[in-house]
Amino acid sequence: MTRALSRSAALASALAAFASLSFANYHFVHFNSRTSPWRSAPEKFDLTVLPNKTLSYFVTDQTGVQLAANDTYIGLVSEIRSAAKVWNDVETSELRLAFGGFAAPNTPQAAPSLEIIFGEDLPPGLIAVGGPQVNAEFNGQFVPIQKSVVLIRQDLRTNPSFSEKFFGTLVHEIGHGLGLQHTFTSGVMSTRTTRSTGRSKPLTSDDTAGLSLLYPTPSFAQTTGSISGRVTQSGTGVNLASVVAISPSGAAVSTLSSPDGTYRIDGLPPRAYYVYVHPLPPPQQGQATPGDIVFPLDSDGRPLGPGTPFQTIFYPGTNDPSRAFTVSPVAGSIVQNVDFAVRARTGYAVHSVDTYAFPDAFAVKPAYLSPSISHPFLVASGSGFFSGTSLAPGLSVSILGGASLSIRPYSPAPTSYVQIDFDVRTLSISTESSRHLVFSQNDDIYVLPAAFFHVEKLPPSISSIIPFTDGGQRLATVTGTNLTEGSRVLFDGVVAAVKDFDALGGRLTVIPPAASANHRASVVVLNPDGQSSLFIQGDTPSTYTYLTETTGLPQSPSLTVNSPSLSAGTESMLQIDTVGGTFAEGQTSIGFGTSDILIRQLSVVSPTRLLVNVAVSPTAQPGFVQLSVVTGLQTVAQQFALQILPAARAFWLSSNIVNAQTGVPGVSAGTQTVLTVGSAPAGLNPNTTTLLLEDRPIPIIGIANNQITFQIPSGATGGPAVLKVEAAGERSSPILMVIDPPPAKTQSASSN
Repeated sequence: MTRALSRSAALASALAAFASLSFANYHFVHFNSRTSPWRSAPEKFDLTVLPNKTLSYFVTDQTGVQLAANDTYIGLVSEIRSAAKVWNDVETSELRLAFGGFAAPNTPQAAPSLEIIFGEDLPPGLIAVGGPQVNAEFNGQFVPIQKSVVLIRQDLRTNPSFSEKFFGTLVHEIGHGLGLQHTFTSGVMSTRTTRSTGRSKPLTSDDTAGLSLLYPTPSFAQTTGSISGRVTQSGTGVNLASVVAISPSGAAVSTLSSPDGTYRIDGLPPRAYYVYVHPLPPPQQGQATPGDIVFPLDSDGRPLGPGTPFQTIFYPGTNDPSRAFTVSPVAGSIVQNVDFAVRARTGYAVHSVDTYAFPDAFAVKPAYLSPSISHPFLVASGSGFFSGTSLAPGLSVSILGGASLSIRPYSPAPTSYVQIDFDVRTLSISTESSRHLVFSQNDDIYVLPAAFFHVEKLPPSISSIIPFTDGGQRLATVTGTNLTEGSRVLFDGVVAAVKDFDALGGRLTVIPPAASANHRASVVVLNPDGQSSLFIQGDTPSTYTYLTETTGLPQSPSLTVNSPSLSAGTESMLQIDTVGGTFAEGQTSIGFGTSDILIRQLSVVSPTRLLVNVAVSPTAQPGFVQLSVVTGLQTVAQQFALQILPAARAFWLSSNIVNAQTGVPGVSAGTQTVLTVGSAPAGLNPNTTTLLLEDRPIPIIGIANNQITFQIPSGATGGPAVLKVEAAGERSSPILMVIDPPPAKTQSASSN
């Protein structure tokens, strides 16, 4: 994880006037002073300066990237896009992420951006690092991130892009780039040691709460609750104590305390929680600080680190979970005064534990246990398990809210790992949830959230993938075990559309994503319970090769753009055609390698044609830009695809086309609609202005303030349509309008 490089010299005086509640400290935090009262400001992207609240991410040139056997750069890019989509899809966050294309490293960007680059300047053993790199001045509420970077190791020969480990790393490091630090609740933002997420369920409640606190939607605070209190030791506040609200069979959300010991946990789904506090673990090998936490900074830019170790306790002050109280926040409210008085201790007992299960021949993390598992036990590693060659005296383990478990040395490695046994009968109780373990040793406890997942079935597996055609459509039958109607089939990082499911035969019929001939895709099945076919097949997944007869596409598709140039400060629709490629709805993204050009609207009108609304920044630098199109598993780049001209008088239309009644986008046949003219050759007059829909004139209702009100013809077909305006003998550049299908109508109703 990288550290933000630039700091505001004026931060001290500006923060002194900042008086909102403190953010959770697992963001990158600045404080206003070195004394109470503590007011904090996080580092985050400023949504008000991001076009459409959308952060563009750019992938740098792949020159020098070394891939694992049977891996491909196209597959790697698809995994990066899939990892970014994880954060884009957080419903309670307003921040959105969009592929901005391929760009040279350090390309100047007009808007804040996230850059994904490849190199070898990483500590040994790390696949990638990420985080904010350049910040703007404190703006009175937060420190705006101008640029974040995710650096991926150039040599990936031992880290295939399809693996669970690599995908989790991508999601984790992009999370750092968005402003999130490490936590200790086994989410994707935990370190690799305690992380317990997979490709099927990449985020936990803790992860979504962390992002949503930075970029909240109105519904976030309305649908979740909060818990607050203070952590003290001998009456003095404890800094950077990790406070966790944990449900016995579900969510765990955490925060770190401020220097005065106060804390507040937000984003809690309404339910009953135990609350406990624990110290940061000691630094592990390769870590500069406990848990690799970047300490909060005071007004002079000096770090505020944690104090001495203390005993872990549950609220209201016990290390026996059976005697702990539960706290039940409700949506939109806060439970206050959940306080802790902790006692110092020398050193640490058990800490930094990770767990594995054996659904088949080798260990898998995260750990899933089911009634039919052939090895009903967990294998765990961590500090404090052994004293010499024997188990540490008094070491015990239990399920939070459940039974005690037997623990013994794991025979293949008796002084490094322990085996935690389960009674198979307890696994036969139907449940689909994460379960938490409590380790006790030397008068202290250690809680491991999501130590394992209790599920009903073994992981899915793939036995064959057979291509075929049906009515000219290219399909594939995926056969295996434990496939379900809700299973997702990934070709590299792209989800294939499911056309049919045969429960009796254990078969899924899917539509493989577009790819060029001879592309070899790794195929993985993800089940709704969180398990993956990689749990059975490891780093040798099933593969699917796109032969010419299965794709019909050449290896080197090309692109053409209908308009060779656009002026700075204008918008226009571009028509992009491909020869030898295939554009697929929902699988196609484009970018120009610069945030100076924003994609406003994209519509796939045919397998070989895109219509795209683009807006060019008024400050865009003149010159040629490269067009990048990623569709399914095809990546096409066209150099010098578009020329940006200096700002000049132009006749152009805005893509902000809205419903006249609601004032928001979303129009259908018969709707009164408002079109804004960005610039016109003369004052618009209804008598001398013609509005063209698909090159056919349609009536204008009125014109005012460069806005044209019109009604979409009642017989208009839903889908993309092109608008143009003629005035004073000139015709505007085109703009794309998408007409929604008409709302469904009830034809008849009856009651029995």
